[in-house]
Amino acid sequence: VWYQKFEYAIGHWLQKATEHMIGCVMCSPGCFSLFRSYALMDDNVTRKYASKSEQPLDYIQYDQGEDRWLCTLLLQRGYRVEYCAASDALTFAPEGFNEFFNQRRRWIPSTIANIIDLLKDYKNVIRVNESISIWYIIYQIVMLVSSILGPGTIFLMVVGAISISFNIDTMWSLLIVSVPVVIFCIVCLVAKPEKQLLFAQIVGALFAMLMTAVFVGTSLQIQKDGILSPHSLFLFSVIASFLTAAILHPLEFTCIIPGILYFLAIPCMYMLLPIYSICNLNTVSWGTREDPRPQEKNDLAKPHHKGHHVDLMNDDADAAVDGDWSIGCGSACRLLCCLKPDQLESSPQIWRINEKLNEINKKLERIERKQPPGLARRASIISAGGLVMENAVEIETEDQGEDDPELQLPKRSGIKLVRHRSWLHDKALRRAEQEVIDSEEEHFWMDVIEKYLSPITVDPKEQERVRAALFELRNKVVSSFFMVNIVFIIVILVLQLQKDCLHIEWPIGPKYNHTVRPCHGDTKEVVGKAVVREKGIVLIL
Repeated sequence: VWYQKFEYAIGHWLQKATEHMIGCVMCSPGCFSLFRSYALMDDNVTRKYASKSEQPLDYIQYDQGEDRWLCTLLLQRGYRVEYCAASDALTFAPEGFNEFFNQRRRWIPSTIANIIDLLKDYKNVIRVNESISIWYIIYQIVMLVSSILGPGTIFLMVVGAISISFNIDTMWSLLIVSVPVVIFCIVCLVAKPEKQLLFAQIVGALFAMLMTAVFVGTSLQIQKDGILSPHSLFLFSVIASFLTAAILHPLEFTCIIPGILYFLAIPCMYMLLPIYSICNLNTVSWGTREDPRPQEKNDLAKPHHKGHHVDLMNDDADAAVDGDWSIGCGSACRLLCCLKPDQLESSPQIWRINEKLNEINKKLERIERKQPPGLARRASIISAGGLVMENAVEIETEDQGEDDPELQLPKRSGIKLVRHRSWLHDKALRRAEQEVIDSEEEHFWMDVIEKYLSPITVDPKEQERVRAALFELRNKVVSSFFMVNIVFIIVILVLQLQKDCLHIEWPIGPKYNHTVRPCHGDTKEVVGKAVVREKGIVLIL
């Protein structure tokens, strides 16, 4: 949770604000969002948003990041998503390592998929949406490249830091870092998710300890090269940007305190987490907020004994006590005097009266339905001694409209109008005023439920086809992802080994040492030169 406080703060202070200024926000998280209804009701927004996933990429882009997918549709239709820094929103966040990893396993692939979808049609988006310019497209390209090359960049940073801190050769440092990363990649490809997460915790803890070596190595490098060296300036610039953003948000200034934990978790969150997400691309379950396992029938069948006490803060009609005299304050509290057992439920006469009242209610409903459509009709809930009849609000089609053709409802195939509204007897709704909607509105909602809210029929053959297609997509993406990062690592390492030949002279505060360069002979070497440094690349990204 501490890590997420700093991450959310930096993400909104810097990234959301940047997107807002140069264009519009690419993703508005669902818990932080407020949309205009007319924008959502656009044909190419809601209709496409509600479409069923068919292709493997649809499961990644549509289902894994539904809030980002909705914002992408809004941007493509010309709407603008803004960032309001003064607004506050409360939401639930993952509290455990496994839940957090499963959440980000969904977010990372969906983020990349939606950015690619926007960039593929960038010319049309710029033409339709006046808030998006070519600079916004360039910014999204940079974000896409940094997301893909992030694991390789962090890998190089850790390799360089270990080499400097422990004064060992770069090749040995490369071997030390490569072993756990390669093993983790293999585990993510072949092992079950539980073992993957367990191994991620172990490797993440080891890399967190190595990050202390990164801190020491950076300090030594700054002391050696001076505060005006390239990587020193990069580091100070990043820290200054964080502090400036926190100062500009004084009410959220404390969110910067977990920044130290964020620093220690960089290898785990920006190297291991993307690898875990890409290797589990074929897993489309959410992994968070899953429904708990239902209780056993035996547990549900156990009788619930009523307590012989009065709950003053709950107007419970099922309480097993009653009083000769009572006084109450609405539904907040009730005071009973001369308590005695409530024999209402066991009285045969009450149940006979209940049946008669049910018949009266049915006749009243048939009379009320003669009113013109659109007029709300109030249903009388008849009670006897505080007992609410369960059938008083049921609509039964078998005996209505037989005598009067005006009362007949059109027959709907597959729609059953006889329903048990047990939720009406909830404690919070017992004293609520109830109304009966007209038939047209009821049919509208029944159509909505039938068309959009009915459970999707599961076809085993279709599930197997989707599973195979997702597995094939996972293999293609994993091979491309690893290939790009490996090539990037090799290029940077080769350039780093040839830094004496390939470098740019750094003009600010250079320190000179008389040494011999293999490429140019006897000359002065600038220690503060802007060679290709891994840490500099990390800070830039």
